[in-house]
Amino acid sequence: MNHKLCAMAIVGVCIPALEVEATAYKATLLHPANFDSSGATSAFGAFQVGSGAPSNANRHALLWSGTPSSVVDLNPSGFIMSYATGISSSTQSGYGSGSATGGNNHALLWSGSANSVVDLNPAGFLRSAVYAASGNFQAGYSDINTDGLTHAFLWNSTAASGVDLHPSGFASSEADGISGVSQVGQGYQLASNAYHALLWRGTAASVIDLNPLGFFTSEAVAATDSNQVGQASGLSTGFYAHAMLWQGTAASVVDLNPASFEQSHATGIRGTNEVGWGEGPTTGGYYHAMMWTGSASSAVDLHSYLSDLGISALSSIALGISDNGDIVGYAEDSFARPYAVLWSPTVPEPTSAILFVCGLSFAPLTRIRRV
Repeated sequence: MNHKLCAMAIVGVCIPALEVEATAYKATLLHPANFDSSGATSAFGAFQVGSGAPSNANRHALLWSGTPSSVVDLNPSGFIMSYATGISSSTQSGYGSGSATGGNNHALLWSGSANSVVDLNPAGFLRSAVYAASGNFQAGYSDINTDGLTHAFLWNSTAASGVDLHPSGFASSEADGISGVSQVGQGYQLASNAYHALLWRGTAASVIDLNPLGFFTSEAVAATDSNQVGQASGLSTGFYAHAMLWQGTAASVVDLNPASFEQSHATGIRGTNEVGWGEGPTTGGYYHAMMWTGSASSAVDLHSYLSDLGISALSSIALGISDNGDIVGYAEDSFARPYAVLWSPTVPEPTSAILFVCGLSFAPLTRIRRV
């Protein structure tokens, strides 16, 4: 957004003109009390979802509203473990397993509480999972057997609504992100014997292969209606993964890997902002949560905002971003213990600069700053 700030000066009068500083972030630790570990994966408005492990227990799907004390444990009765990976305005989605599912992962949908759970596992399929949500739709995978050859799947909030997105020519596929009518993910292409980033528009036949020319493997993880993000690797990247941004075609790809970084991954996107993580000499070899605005040179290291969390954060990863700019992920301490983290953009503080203009009439003083 462009902000234009103006002041008027008269002869012999000094009038301050405001300048707006660049956006900063405040980090909040979402890690619940009495949990051994936690991580946040997705956000919508004032809410966040993820998972955490209570003391001496398996991981439970979790829902927050911006603070550790707001946490809601979504793990349903009859489930040993669960994960929340997607969120929309009124529902949360993910997967879980236990006696209720015969020990297999089943795609799940919640409406704010553990007992609201809906099992989305399609009839005839052994296991399934939701990885992302948008409105009333969920994206993930379903599998008929245990051979690992999954099929990308799309749901409309019921098990019976499932649509198999698996494209011809691929051994397996999964959908990792969704926005409106677009779904993204990856598939193992038989012709190249490699994983390729894929884009769908609601049907298997609509698939678009996003793997860039000259890259060996790729994956798309998140999307808006027009853009997609993920990572790709090949000879030009030294076979390290580089965060990538697409606009609907393989040829449109933009390499987001910051200068001097060895590797990076883009995991979330909203509007013109992309989030993920990167690693290189400037990070001391640790993963650092990152944000971009469409180019490698725009990279912002979000790890620098973690100093006041009360933990010694050595590494961090951003996994999702909401429409209001909130970013979620986790930070790890020296014991590699993950803690759920929320990065919230702070309102920029205006600063004043004294401008003195001499003249015989009113003169406009205009300064334009990009926030």
